[in-house]
Amino acid sequence: MRRQDRSFHVGERIPIRLPLNAPAPSTWTQIKAVGDITGDGHPDLVLRAGAEFWTLSGYTGGTFREATLMNSDAWARREIVNVADINGDKTPDLLWRNLDNGNMYVRHGRPGPTSGSVDLDSLKLAANALNGDVAYGTSWTDTNVPTALGIPDVSGDGIPDIWARLRTDGATRIYNPSRTNTGSPVKVVLSVDWNQVKAFG
Repeated sequence: MRRQDRSFHVGERIPIRLPLNAPAPSTWTQIKAVGDITGDGHPDLVLRAGAEFWTLSGYTGGTFREATLMNSDAWARREIVNVADINGDKTPDLLWRNLDNGNMYVRHGRPGPTSGSVDLDSLKLAANALNGDVAYGTSWTDTNVPTALGIPDVSGDGIPDIWARLRTDGATRIYNPSRTNTGSPVKVVLSVDWNQVKAFG
């Protein structure tokens, strides 16, 4: 019997067309799928490209319709943790961390054109948000926490959760934050040392 080939066939990859003003993929340092945050019924992405922060919106199965530059110079040492409703007003918020000082912040978004969407301008700068950049946690440097991933609510309290890999032992932990603070990890999910793993997500 011939063994079935389970490898990935690169010829099956689908090219994704980007808007002309989008940054070159070779410059992307972080990418995160965030669902439909603009309210057009199509999935969106947020990403960092060097020091820039972008939103790619309106994915139609092969093309992103629009690329929005959110900020051009502040994100070299910042990381997007999540874009999701954290304060419970049904509008997506931006959760981010400063990789150098370890502070985590939430930037509460203003409602967009349709229910459940966000006005992207309100996530571009703290001054545009509902109440600036609100402190949400400390000790989140990339030295302490090499990986922090915002995930949907898995605890059932309606607040998005966080997976984190800590440098001390490499174990993967889950955080069930409140609406105002990340709190402490509540459970070790994977106790093996993940420090040698390049990435997960």
